[in-house]
Amino acid sequence: LELPPPLTRTQLEAMYRYVIAQIDCMRLAGYPASSPPPLDAYVASGGAAFDPYGDLVQRGIHFSHDDLLRCQHVRERPDFLDW
Repeated sequence: LELPPPLTRTQLEAMYRYVIAQIDCMRLAGYPASSPPPLDAYVASGGAAFDPYGDLVQRGIHFSHDDLLRCQHVRERPDFLDW
């Protein structure tokens, strides 16, 4: 199985905007979502520096499946994720 190529900086910036939108969505749903690292740190990590849902789970905060799905499908979701 061949791994996909790493994301470009443009793709990582789009992913960062998507992460921010997901955080905003989770906060609007009442969850205490943490803020992500600065953009440059996120990009330098290849996008691995922050997962808004993993962060909640690590802090013992449970969320509904419906909220997860709704927040994963915000309008900022990059098209390249839908392959």
